Amino acid sequence: MSRKKKIYKKKGNVIKDLTRNIFKILNEDSDKHYNYKQIAGKLDISDTDGKTQILQKLAELTGTKKIKE
Repeated sequence: MSRKKKIYKKKGNVIKDLTRNIFKILNEDSDKHYNYKQIAGKLDISDTDGKTQILQKLAELTGTKKIKE
């Protein structure tokens, strides 16, 4: 008997240079506080997959103490 091949799901479109773009937005006006929706708006990202990537990246950056919550 032959084995079935595993089919891996693609992760969708990964946003390139997301960390750098987030830092660029946060450094433009460092006195202002942004949430993930506002960052997505500035990056012209409207799909939910892109917004979840931003949310995950922000959580990762706050976990490594590179940005304050």
